[in-house]
Amino acid sequence: MGENNGLADLLYGLGEGAGSGLFPFEHANGKLTFSGLVHSVFGAVGVLSMVLAPVVALKLFPKKAFPRLNFYAKFTCVAGVAFILLFLASKLDLITYRGLWQRLFILVYHVFFMVLAVRMLRRSGMQRAEPVAGSN
Repeated sequence: MGENNGLADLLYGLGEGAGSGLFPFEHANGKLTFSGLVHSVFGAVGVLSMVLAPVVALKLFPKKAFPRLNFYAKFTCVAGVAFILLFLASKLDLITYRGLWQRLFILVYHVFFMVLAVRMLRRSGMQRAEPVAGSN
């Protein structure tokens, strides 16, 4: 998936990692600062890339050839969107625990990425590293 979805990986890393990390979400005098605006834009790009990853995986891993991975991608789509909706509801003050919903929606997608990474490592034939002679 990494080679077929490299642009989405790059956008996610730039958005959620670099962009949101370098530009804090700030308000001054009741208004969003430039840093806060940049944070929001980068974060939106990163979240969109993250949300689209399991949708792309559904195309890359068809049900007949990859039944478990296809099911997990569908589960990730549903659970991820459910937690995003809960997070958005908390931002509108309809429910509490905003931070919890945000972290749960991110967790769902990060676990999906870890599953894909492990699968890619196994498929590449990567084995456990053998100790170098004399390194004990």
